[in-house]
Amino acid sequence: MKNVKTTMIASAIALSLGTANVLADSWTIVQEATLSNPTTLTQTSTTTGNSVQAINNINIDGDALGGSYQKVTTSTNNLTLIQDGATTTAKQAVNRISATNVGTSASAFIQSVVISGGAITLDQNGAGIDNTQAVNDTVATTVLELQQTLSPSATSTIKLEQGVADATATGNVQAVNRVKATTVTKLTQTISGTGVTLDLNQADGTATANNTIQAGNLIDASTAGDSLSDTADNVVQNINIGTLNMDQNGSGASIQAGNALITIAGATGGKIKQTLTTNTLSMTQTTANGSVQSGNYVGKKLW
Repeated sequence: MKNVKTTMIASAIALSLGTANVLADSWTIVQEATLSNPTTLTQTSTTTGNSVQAINNINIDGDALGGSYQKVTTSTNNLTLIQDGATTTAKQAVNRISATNVGTSASAFIQSVVISGGAITLDQNGAGIDNTQAVNDTVATTVLELQQTLSPSATSTIKLEQGVADATATGNVQAVNRVKATTVTKLTQTISGTGVTLDLNQADGTATANNTIQAGNLIDASTAGDSLSDTADNVVQNINIGTLNMDQNGSGASIQAGNALITIAGATGGKIKQTLTTNTLSMTQTTANGSVQSGNYVGKKLW
């Protein structure tokens, strides 16, 4: 068992973290970051080849990640992630994990972001293809136990923006909490704050956002053989906020949802509990083609 603790305190951070696998064995890792000024992560133009930006980043493919946590605290400051131009297969996150196993049967790994009155914006624009943005992002073979949380303690706006300016843009994904795994044994995804507004916006009407996904909580189980636990309440997606707004303007075969489980025909299946509580829910589709808006969604990709 390897134990690592990383603490980072910064006035402004814009990190580009490599993807080389330099760790081995089974790991317990603590990562903390406190941001005292507005922070922006930007991937521009021809960023490609699975390039990664994250504030806290654990990349131990082939290894196991036990209990412990990643935490980012932003106080009242804005936190912005931007993928601009013809980025391809690029990845951005506030907290990011890539590991074979995440958590243990005895203890959860926790990814959390605390914001007190600022705004978080995920912005994909231009001709991007197959890019991913998330606040908390985990990619694993097996999720044994994981908790992902966004807990604003004051009035805050969380905005997911796919302002496409080129019709070639396709396959882009944005989420507050995202998990991509073959097997999910125990998982809780939470967005909580009565003063929180979550805005999901796809396209601007001048071009089509094709085959894109935006969600508050997202589980991607869209590969053959992917499965969720068959135990009730082991997999939970929960949103309790003030306002949820969704706007699709020119979207083609795209999905917007508060809570979303993306599956595939003939999937192994399992059990999931999705809960959405909000004072105000607004959905608008303008010139959308074969697209979906839902508070809670379980279903296939539309492409």
